[in-house]
Amino acid sequence: DFFTTVEVTLEARQAGVQRYRFSLSRLADEASTANNTRDIFVEVLDARQKILLLAHAPHPDLAAIRRALEQRKNYEVEVAFADQPIDVAAYDFVVLHQLPSRKYPIQGLLAQMDARKTPRLFIVGAQTDLARFNEAQSLLTIRGNGGQVNDVTAWVQPDFDLFTWDERLAAELKVWPPLQAPFGEYGLGDAEVLLWQRIGKVDTQYPLWAFGEPGGVRTGVLAAEGLWRWRLFEYLQHQNHELTDGLLAKAVQYLSVKEDKRRFRVRVTKNIFDENERIVFDGELYNPSYELVNEPDVTLTVRDESGREYTWVMDKTEKAYRLDAGILPVGSYTFSARVQYSGEMLTATGRFSVQPVQLEAFATTADHALLRRLAEEYGGQLLYPDQIDEIPALLEQSGKVKPVAYASTRTRSLLHHKWLFFLILGLLSLEWFLRRYFGSY
Repeated sequence: DFFTTVEVTLEARQAGVQRYRFSLSRLADEASTANNTRDIFVEVLDARQKILLLAHAPHPDLAAIRRALEQRKNYEVEVAFADQPIDVAAYDFVVLHQLPSRKYPIQGLLAQMDARKTPRLFIVGAQTDLARFNEAQSLLTIRGNGGQVNDVTAWVQPDFDLFTWDERLAAELKVWPPLQAPFGEYGLGDAEVLLWQRIGKVDTQYPLWAFGEPGGVRTGVLAAEGLWRWRLFEYLQHQNHELTDGLLAKAVQYLSVKEDKRRFRVRVTKNIFDENERIVFDGELYNPSYELVNEPDVTLTVRDESGREYTWVMDKTEKAYRLDAGILPVGSYTFSARVQYSGEMLTATGRFSVQPVQLEAFATTADHALLRRLAEEYGGQLLYPDQIDEIPALLEQSGKVKPVAYASTRTRSLLHHKWLFFLILGLLSLEWFLRRYFGSY
């Protein structure tokens, strides 16, 4: 016997649940080939987000941010400059580094982003046009004085809860090098502040990093440039970028998360089921005010690989829908749900797969350790074939098996005893004959 591992790289050509079959050729003296073939199901997610780092000019911050985000496989990061033609509609999230500036007010790009509700992060620097910056967002206002800057470090708002942050951050920020923030007066709008400015040894109430959702668009403002200094210093101190990269990634993750705005949603409880599991669907229907409703009936159709269709009407729960479709054969399936609401036909689609359970085929030897644990757990004992003769003695020693006597009583009608019936009938007939013969009647 031998065991070997072979690494196989498969190209993810499309999103969804993909089915792969692995087969081994049969050996000449192989007794069983049931475990020579195995099907596996792999869910390929297309969760990548395209992120644009749009800058006034080249800057070390851009490389720091790009390296921090590119470590996350679900981010695809591109760098561009304001003097280039940009299609912001192609991106899920935009970082605006020292923009808008006097040279590049980017009013057209901002209008496109507003129309598409593209989430964004402003990084304010020496080239930022503060007047246009104040017009472009409402989280905070900065009224500067002649482009002057302050060297500022940071302190953490302890009860910030829009996303989690590493507890070590508060201590590290005290020794990290300063960033450069515009000198001036700061006004805070409807925003949650993660970091505040520390000038010298004074903890101020000037926001350094704030987050909000004006007009339903997630927006962040980092009111200073120089993130590259934090990343470089952390590496000099700890030989890693864990805190800096983690902070950037958490901020971008919060700002760029996609909110599901569909009014009709149907999903399976998971995308890959074992063949002995029941397939359960959950559905939600929202009115135009995004309130849950479930007055109309929802029709759900499941189609297998051969084109066969199964159709149900989903059950109504308190405010939603649910359907237990039972157990389905192994294979890949698609589903489509439809509902008519307020004169509009709404649809929801998806896919799932059912994979075989092949435990017996792949576990071809008895698991004696498991059998022993089961026996011990229930007060028993594991015996091998050559120990069968020991069973009577073990039963006597255990004291758990004792002889039991049972008494039972059965009652049957005389009619079931035919011989007794004919005996009585014969005696009565004999008595009648004798009385007639001797003249008793």
